[in-house]
Amino acid sequence: MPTDNTVVIDPPAEEQEPTLYSVTVNDGIGGGSFAQDTWVTVTANDRTGEGYEFTGWFVDSLNASLENPSSAVTGFTMPAGDVTVSAQYQAVQQEAPVYDVVVENGLGSGEYAAGDTVVLQAQP
Repeated sequence: MPTDNTVVIDPPAEEQEPTLYSVTVNDGIGGGSFAQDTWVTVTANDRTGEGYEFTGWFVDSLNASLENPSSAVTGFTMPAGDVTVSAQYQAVQQEAPVYDVVVENGLGSGEYAAGDTVVLQAQP
């Protein structure tokens, strides 16, 4: 320290831009670039109109822990590395429509599903 009453001021340290890491969301939204420790929200695409229901998330990069992997909307704290998550779906089982078949003067009346083979028998 100088003895002539001189004040020495160190310049402020330069703030560094945080390192950004990539989030890739397959079959959903929420991807982008994020700094470590940032909360990231991801949302699965709604594919019910295509005959699929959401079943959960899979972290392809294996480096993030989702808050609720079975929810279509969930999130995680960004790690120090790129993250890839994929929404998982399964086909919705739909029941085949059932039709009433009425046979007059014969046999074979009943309820039949679409695609069933129906045997009809005429009666004299």
